[in-house]
Amino acid sequence: MSASTRWDDVRARLVDELAALDDGQSLVLSEPDRAAPPARRRWFGLGPRPAATAGRYVQASRLGDDLLCESVSAAYADLTAEQTAALQEQGWSDPSRQPRGVSSANHVFVGRVEDPGTCAEMFVGALRALGTGVPDARWRWDRVA
Repeated sequence: MSASTRWDDVRARLVDELAALDDGQSLVLSEPDRAAPPARRRWFGLGPRPAATAGRYVQASRLGDDLLCESVSAAYADLTAEQTAALQEQGWSDPSRQPRGVSSANHVFVGRVEDPGTCAEMFVGALRALGTGVPDARWRWDRVA
């Protein structure tokens, strides 16, 4: 199966998941935590051990007729300036200048419940810009109330 076909499957599942959100519910799609880098030899075992890196994610919360969509920002993950610029070019907010009434350190896009396809497209675009690869069975699809 081609990567394009797998992205189409993810997009279709996102549309279904977003359409099924109840008011006040959220969907979080997150990559598995990335393993810690291999430990370098430490002098007499001193110094901190490298920690696992948190995975990147996208999330949506249904708030009435709106879907508040978020894509991880540099506040929570190691994003390059190019990745941040790509997200903003796609229509994601600048975390330092959020839409009125939004207080998030993530990139934000506000969609509508009746159009989950637009939000699914934004999520796929964000994941591609972040370089995550196509979500697979290791990814988490969490519904949070």
